[in-house]
Amino acid sequence: EKMLPMNSGHNFELTIVDGQEKLYADVEGDKLQFMQVHWHAPAENTVDGSYAAMEAHFVHQGPSDELAVVALRYRITEQCNPHLARFWDSFPIVEGTAESDVPAVPLGMLLSPKLLAGGYYRWDGSLTTPPCNTGVQHNVLRQVMPITQDQLEQGGMGPDDEESYESVPPAGTGWNSAEDAAYDADEADAGGGS
Repeated sequence: EKMLPMNSGHNFELTIVDGQEKLYADVEGDKLQFMQVHWHAPAENTVDGSYAAMEAHFVHQGPSDELAVVALRYRITEQCNPHLARFWDSFPIVEGTAESDVPAVPLGMLLSPKLLAGGYYRWDGSLTTPPCNTGVQHNVLRQVMPITQDQLEQGGMGPDDEESYESVPPAGTGWNSAEDAAYDADEADAGGGS
């Protein structure tokens, strides 16, 4: 897929180039239209009380124009992430948008049906950067992907600035991290889950 890389000053972002075919993800039977993906380092959400080294947020729009985020976590390993390696050096080093698009972003590999089928943690919350709109469905994938320290640091990828806030489920739910809002694809098939 052709996408336009941008460095916002606190994360990397890819948006679909105008005129491209619309992309969709199927999350718990909802057909969600892909809008953009951006990365945060370290991750914004915790699982078992721990932050991953990096987290991708695939932002989608639902059938009723509601927003949904599918988050993919990355852990530091010795293994290079081949999907990120195909375009990771396309982001501008300084804040701004690249002058040309990235011709072959493997979006289907970055957010594959196999990853979605592995289960996720799910809750309703808000956007994690201003204006922090509420009513956003968060889906943090259970599976974690590899990334090397060099890939993480490439282009100055590092901790977000103060304008980024951890996604917090609604008050009164008792949830304070992803593991408390668990959803498992196998449980859903058996009639359980949330």
